[in-house]
Amino acid sequence: MDANPLRREEPKGPFPTLRASIAVLLVLIGFGAPNVDELIEGWRAMYPDDVALRTALHICFENDAQFNRMNVQARADCYSNWLPVIQARQ
Repeated sequence: MDANPLRREEPKGPFPTLRASIAVLLVLIGFGAPNVDELIEGWRAMYPDDVALRTALHICFENDAQFNRMNVQARADCYSNWLPVIQARQ
């Protein structure tokens, strides 16, 4: 047995991990709660309900794996390039 007083015992059981997970969750809720509307709006912009917009974003990503649907300008460029083509085929 090691008699070193500076040595810490390994935590046993799920409680240290659970406590850390709860702490992280509370921090995320604290930062996200004031901006819920913005988060939802951003999510809907990245994953639109409109089939033509969804299709355009899918095509842009298929053509360029570096396409960033989180970027407002990238989405706008994507729509301007592909929406006319998609709408002409409908």
